[in-house]
Amino acid sequence: MSYEDAHAIIRRSRPQANPYQVSWDIARSRLLAERLEDIYLYTQVDGGGNSIDQKGDWIKRDVEAAEIGVIRQIFERGVEADLGLVSALCEMGCPRAEEEKKEEKKK
Repeated sequence: MSYEDAHAIIRRSRPQANPYQVSWDIARSRLLAERLEDIYLYTQVDGGGNSIDQKGDWIKRDVEAAEIGVIRQIFERGVEADLGLVSALCEMGCPRAEEEKKEEKKK
């Protein structure tokens, strides 16, 4: 589903929901700020290269797909970092959790 289709569904249900579009546009531009190289590399590497052979507005289509891919990668890296931190903390053993377990055993 495209952003425009999703937005149309929301607007039909809640006509006053327009500020959400403004918030989305601001958040998207902040996420993509200074990521022009990432977007270009995504079109070349992950996107399979520019699709000029497919005719039509290929630049707009490829860049939009790359922007979505770059945003997805930003969040995937964030989740991977968080999971790595949690895993490291679990391997270290949490002293506070161990103290709580000892106190529960005493009860």
